[in-house]
Amino acid sequence: MKIEKSEILISTERTLEYEHARAIRGFFGRLFKTVPAFHGHTGTAFIYKHPLIQYKVSNGSALIMGLKEGAYLLKAVPPLEHLTVHGEQLPVVAQTRATELSSLVCAAGHLSMSSSPPGGHLIKTIITRIAPSRMIQPQSISCSPAS
Repeated sequence: MKIEKSEILISTERTLEYEHARAIRGFFGRLFKTVPAFHGHTGTAFIYKHPLIQYKVSNGSALIMGLKEGAYLLKAVPPLEHLTVHGEQLPVVAQTRATELSSLVCAAGHLSMSSSPPGGHLIKTIITRIAPSRMIQPQSISCSPAS
């Protein structure tokens, strides 16, 4: 199955730590309050499905990744001048955006994404391990563990 994936890589004046990913999610959640995909809940209820937008810190920079509808939403995010992390405004010094079509592969209970960037090298990123007892929403991507 082919799905669209968009990424925004944001470098700030300060090197970000792994723990800042949650604060970055909060920054985008406040910036886009009316779009549940950015923060994972509607009103006081949580959205119980695989997040379409994910937040990570990679090599000291913020990495925001959108899958499917989340990719479409990320492409609409305007260039940012700063990120607010734990109440501190961090000026953005660089931001890179990329969008590509990726293939989802299910093997041995793992859901992985394969994509071919320019140059033709195959990249595989393990997205998540699906536990057999975990309830998967019908609109989510699902993968059954190997027996």
